[in-house]
Amino acid sequence: SRVKKSDGSVEEVNFKVVRNGGAFVMPVYQKVSSMSLHSRKIEVSTKDAMSKEGVKINVDGVALVKVASDDIGIVNAAERFLGREQEIDTQVKGVLDGTLRGVCGTLAPEDIYRDRTAFGNKITEQVQAELAQMGLVLDVLTLKEIDDSEKYFESLGRKRTAEVKRDARVGEAEA
Repeated sequence: SRVKKSDGSVEEVNFKVVRNGGAFVMPVYQKVSSMSLHSRKIEVSTKDAMSKEGVKINVDGVALVKVASDDIGIVNAAERFLGREQEIDTQVKGVLDGTLRGVCGTLAPEDIYRDRTAFGNKITEQVQAELAQMGLVLDVLTLKEIDDSEKYFESLGRKRTAEVKRDARVGEAEA
């Protein structure tokens, strides 16, 4: 069977991809395998990822991942996971954990604390490229909790709260 790649070129593969339809199968000469194209929920939990400043950060989140919908994505996923779909969760967790650790290592804890959206976007960008090679797509990545073992983030919050209260007292006194 031939599949068209995203760059327009055509690649020959030794199996046929059938979506939303049927195909005639010759027993003994051919076999049928199926793979779900639905999204799957994968829990992500990274402990003690080292930030740029050396603060150990814990990140918990949820990723929704599915097999890509284009032919080459399906072929890539089938070559890696057909008959072993449970490995998708394991490999995606590994990619997410490695990417989370890598992104944490490039940022100061204050940057992660102040702009969680940018932090999440950075992770998503890097994960998308790796998953595409596996024939997978990251639908959504939600970071549920970001904290640290040494209460560094909590201290940042207390410091900011004290600054706001101090500024309010000064403003009242000046008024």
